[in-house]
Amino acid sequence: MTWDEGSRYDASRVDLWETAAMPAISGILVTVGAWPWPMIGAFLAAGSLLLIGHTQIVRPWLRRRKLKRPFRAHFLITPPNRFPLKYVLQDDDEHYVKELVVPPNSEIPIQIVLEPRLSFMQHEIYFGCDESLADEKKPRATEYFVPFVREGVRGHGKPDAAHPGHYTDYNGFYHVRENFLYTKDCRVIGFKLQTGATGIYPAQIYTVTEDVRGQADLVIRVEEPARTKMQCRLKRHRWRRCFVTPTGRA
Repeated sequence: MTWDEGSRYDASRVDLWETAAMPAISGILVTVGAWPWPMIGAFLAAGSLLLIGHTQIVRPWLRRRKLKRPFRAHFLITPPNRFPLKYVLQDDDEHYVKELVVPPNSEIPIQIVLEPRLSFMQHEIYFGCDESLADEKKPRATEYFVPFVREGVRGHGKPDAAHPGHYTDYNGFYHVRENFLYTKDCRVIGFKLQTGATGIYPAQIYTVTEDVRGQADLVIRVEEPARTKMQCRLKRHRWRRCFVTPTGRA
């Protein structure tokens, strides 16, 4: 094929493409021009408003709602080689209980495990029994500790000059002012608890975030003699009717 023949071949191919493509392009332009553009614009504007509303209003509202119940809380009972507790019979497994049975007129350590439902920054956490109950004999936390910290300033604290972020209020609640970032990991905290008269005391643990005050509910049963078994709420124990037996000893 000579140069002139190749040129004529390329020109004919271009002419063929134009002959086939131009009607199709013209048809597309006519179709697009016939679309109801005002209606499409209205739908796009409405979609944009919905997206902005979800981002700026709905999502923050849902987050604030979750922050009112930011975590699931249970009393933690560990094996005795990890953290001995004289007032319960411990075995080689850990247990989560919502109601803790303890002896009266005793100072005992308790552990609380917190399972966050979302990520958030805590600025303060406090624990106690029934804000509306003005009773000096109800259980009261006197000292704070972190069971998993063996040594260090974050391992413990109490309301004194050495720990300015720790204090107790007139309702019998123990406060700890600290910034703590919750992620998906569980957190375990502990208190030394001074018990008094026998009874069933609703307990609350509160956390103060950037938006709202979150809350989780527990129960402390001060009992003598100690007879009420504590049902374990750990997921892997739910199907075997697992219970923890109190001893009544401090």
